[in-house]
Amino acid sequence: MWTHVGFSNMISTDRIIAISDPDSMPIRRIISSAKQDNKFLDFTQGRKTRSVLFVETKSGVIVVASFLLPETITERIKKNGTLYGEPIDALITDEKEEVEEKS
Repeated sequence: MWTHVGFSNMISTDRIIAISDPDSMPIRRIISSAKQDNKFLDFTQGRKTRSVLFVETKSGVIVVASFLLPETITERIKKNGTLYGEPIDALITDEKEEVEEKS
């Protein structure tokens, strides 16, 4: 499945590792390092970066900047219904079961 991350740019939902807010210093350092290593994609088209996605590829992890909020991208992923190649509902159920087992 593909998820729209702004300005007609799409990312494979199955390859998204994490979605983060770009404002912390560790994330800023990761962005800087990714730019130096040519593993950075800027999908903001000049707008403020509001989220950073970490995407798995054959050659490693790439960092993608988007102007959409992390919550917006997450909602779009939920709307598509899959994450990591599995239905969202199944993942949420598994997480709830793990929490209940720990209690």
